[in-house]
Amino acid sequence: MTQVILVGESSLEYWNEYWLITPRGQFDIVLIIFQFFRGGLEKEYLRLHLRVRGGGRVANLRHAADAWLGLWMPSTPPPIPFLLRAGSRIAMAQTRYENWTREELIGRLHKLDMSEENRDRSRKGDARKRFKEQQDIDFSNTYRRKIALKFCYDGWDYNGLAIQGEPTQLPTVEEVLLKALYTKRLIDPATGMAGCDWARCGRTDKGVSAAGQVISLFVRTNLRSGPGIITPASVALAEAVESIIPLQKQNPEAGGGDAFDFGDFTFEEDEEVTQVSSPVVDSSRKEFPFVSMLNRVLPPSIRILAWAPVSDSFSARFSCRYRHYKYFFAPISPKGTTLDLDKMRTAALSFLGEHDFRNFCKLDAQKQITNFKRRIDRADISPVDPTLPDGLWVFNLVGTAFLWHQVRHIMAVLFMVASGNEDVSIVRTLLNVDGSEAQANPIPTVDCKPEYEMADALPLVLWDCDYAQEDVQWVLDTDGDAEEDAGGASDTPTRLLEQMASVNERARIETTMREHFLEAAQKYRRTRIQNPSVSDINLGGGRTRTLARYVPLLQRPRQEPVEVINERWRSTRGQRRTDRLAAAGGR
Repeated sequence: MTQVILVGESSLEYWNEYWLITPRGQFDIVLIIFQFFRGGLEKEYLRLHLRVRGGGRVANLRHAADAWLGLWMPSTPPPIPFLLRAGSRIAMAQTRYENWTREELIGRLHKLDMSEENRDRSRKGDARKRFKEQQDIDFSNTYRRKIALKFCYDGWDYNGLAIQGEPTQLPTVEEVLLKALYTKRLIDPATGMAGCDWARCGRTDKGVSAAGQVISLFVRTNLRSGPGIITPASVALAEAVESIIPLQKQNPEAGGGDAFDFGDFTFEEDEEVTQVSSPVVDSSRKEFPFVSMLNRVLPPSIRILAWAPVSDSFSARFSCRYRHYKYFFAPISPKGTTLDLDKMRTAALSFLGEHDFRNFCKLDAQKQITNFKRRIDRADISPVDPTLPDGLWVFNLVGTAFLWHQVRHIMAVLFMVASGNEDVSIVRTLLNVDGSEAQANPIPTVDCKPEYEMADALPLVLWDCDYAQEDVQWVLDTDGDAEEDAGGASDTPTRLLEQMASVNERARIETTMREHFLEAAQKYRRTRIQNPSVSDINLGGGRTRTLARYVPLLQRPRQEPVEVINERWRSTRGQRRTDRLAAAGGR
């Protein structure tokens, strides 16, 4: 006897599955019927499967349908719509589960569970699709404003800050930030960084971290009026039309009768124009909680700290008054070499003021830099925690602007001085590019950079970027603001501090464990005896380089003059680039 089983249905938008199983004959036929109800319209879809007992399938579904109908009612096969009717006597037939074996009942329960899971996945997929469609935004009709974002990041997880034009081994910080801004629909993916006037304060290289990096950009805003709010062109035109029409009606002669002149185009007064209305400004609107929105989709290694409304002319790079870098180091190297901190402190003072730093940076011919003068306002060293005699120290460097790898080159020379390989006067000598540094005591002129390895990137941090109070006033999200966006998710400011404290605690535990690992290993290894005939060069970050013979900086090979390097690039790669651009422009 044929058994009809109603698998499931829901009330609003649903499907029904009917399994019609024929226990007699040479095959089992499973007929699955999907019924969709939407807006009062019924659509029915039929999917029929034929399972041959003992394996195999029947390829001709039409023959399978005929076979099934013949088994059901051999004389007068009913039409398919009759079989699909949910309220029909066939569909509501009782199932005789009492005749099923234990294995058959278990199999049936598994099928019911799988069917329910499939329905849940389908509902969630439809919900995600509807949400994505709702999130699609026409950026040409959105209100915008310019803001600054202050954030921190772990440099060792990224291939530097700036996005690269070619694939990199690790992602860059800006890549991850852009993805988060796209996800939250704050900037237009079609126009990217150029379309939002993206500007960064300080470019950090691979492995370098930041505690107070700043970028500025135009973003979508939830406000409709106020300082710095940019109205979409369509809305601005509607407001202009509405403001002009009443004036024309009061003084029709001024507009030449019923025609309105708008420069390049003219239109006649009609009902559609006279009914143009200005957008309604909702005074209860609150700005997007930018901090919480972005932290919700950013990885823990990048955290937005605050945001600030800024003027359209503001630039995170050119509006910055100074940049503060910190470089952390240990007074004793892993090989046991002790640094002379007094010598290091004295040498650091020579950097104060404005100097030519071409011997303390990496030359980038592509940028064609000819002015290497920069001003340093602070250069000193101090213990991170004065209560720990053997704890870490930090080198603080504050200046208006910096060259490529300038801080790491400065730190490398300071390590040479503190290790006793160079005299304190080497700093003034390397700064004496054109003889202007020589005062009472004559010092050599070094107009080309000697070859030396810069310090490690790990301990370097862009600590802070400073702006005038009238230009930037940082805004902090409240827990209430964050809950409106996140629905109570773990992205509130309070939760942010808890997350960062948790990361810090894990790092402290890891450091303590590594100290115990080192102590355990020392029980089975002898202390290294320093060879007096070799020199250990401290590179920071736990890195050292052992040399059989140390060559003083002034005796090492030197690079070519900056003018020569720049000219070579202009006549080779630069010329090829110019030719490509000219060819592309002529097409």
